[in-house]
Amino acid sequence: MMILHAPTLYRMTKDDLGELYASVSMRSFALGIVGIFIPIFLYKQGWTLTYILFFFMLFFMYSLLSAKYLGEYATKYGSKHLMAVSFAFSFASLAFLSIDQSLLVVFCIVAPLYAVAESAYWLSNHIILTEAKESGHVGGAIAKLNILVGLFSALGPLIGGIIGERFGLRTAFIVALLVLIVALRPLFVTREGISSGTFDLKKLEKDKGLFHDMLILGVGTISNAVVVVFWPLFIYSRTGGLIKTGLIVAISLTVTTLACWFAGHLSDNNKGRKVRRIGAILWAFAAISMVLSPSIILLGLSNATAHVSQMLSVVPRSATVISHAFSEYRIEYMTVMFMSIQFFKVLFMTIMVIVSQQVSETQVLNMGVLFGGATALVYYYSFSRKQKYPEVVK
Repeated sequence: MMILHAPTLYRMTKDDLGELYASVSMRSFALGIVGIFIPIFLYKQGWTLTYILFFFMLFFMYSLLSAKYLGEYATKYGSKHLMAVSFAFSFASLAFLSIDQSLLVVFCIVAPLYAVAESAYWLSNHIILTEAKESGHVGGAIAKLNILVGLFSALGPLIGGIIGERFGLRTAFIVALLVLIVALRPLFVTREGISSGTFDLKKLEKDKGLFHDMLILGVGTISNAVVVVFWPLFIYSRTGGLIKTGLIVAISLTVTTLACWFAGHLSDNNKGRKVRRIGAILWAFAAISMVLSPSIILLGLSNATAHVSQMLSVVPRSATVISHAFSEYRIEYMTVMFMSIQFFKVLFMTIMVIVSQQVSETQVLNMGVLFGGATALVYYYSFSRKQKYPEVVK
């Protein structure tokens, strides 16, 4: 029986990051088995594209509404306990989705459970990584995490595609649920730690670059919503098979490992801005290439390029955001950044739901992929400059 240790005051060590790497890797494998297939799964159940887009709009809206409460939970109980919450809600959401795909269940039960799961994971993951910045190697820590996530995520879609093709996607859901249970254990090898203090968004009033960062991060991460929602459906519409779709995504995720290492190394050597700009331009180019690809092979190459460019943008971006999360309000800062991300995703998905009722499904998917490439160009612009920690008022 696994026991969750009581919170104690301590500073994060390499062992804690090791626990994060191990647990998140297995989680990535579990969700990779079914994650990219969720929109495809709903589509194969007879859902229209409009309903699928509406589901993800609800998902991002629930994420926005739950963020503040999850930030308070992290302050009170610790970030690793918050990550444990994300695992529990991931398990529940996948279980409900595998059992019942009715509109009522998916919109009212699966969407909020899935939203809390992903929100808790994003917040806890970034809060834990804020401790790595004091070593001066935050880019390397983020790169290592993304490399492991990429490798284990690459196995998921291929295996999920094979299982889904031969035994049905419900079987793939069962396998993912079992792996999720195992993935929770490494997270609590050592004791959890929390910082003293209370959750108070008023602490952010001293942060003069907050709204600038919120705008850049919020608009830029619309492209990540496109990766989750539109890319799987777009690739499936071109290939027509789960195995081919899983193989393309698996290959793309594998080749991102070198890009992660490259971006992390340069971020720690004050060259993150240049890498981020290269990634932004390459992402926009890759999006156009995906839409214009006349064959599956070229589609695979374009998707691989898109994933590489995503890492070139995301690793330096995350390193910058984490470096801006000063110790006295790091949880509040990450919470507000996350809320900004979800706000712009909700806005984008609302627009796409309306558009999907006016044009064909093919046109909607093409527009989604292209719009993701366009919003990625926002990362060409810099975040606010913050050179040192503000003074702590005692």
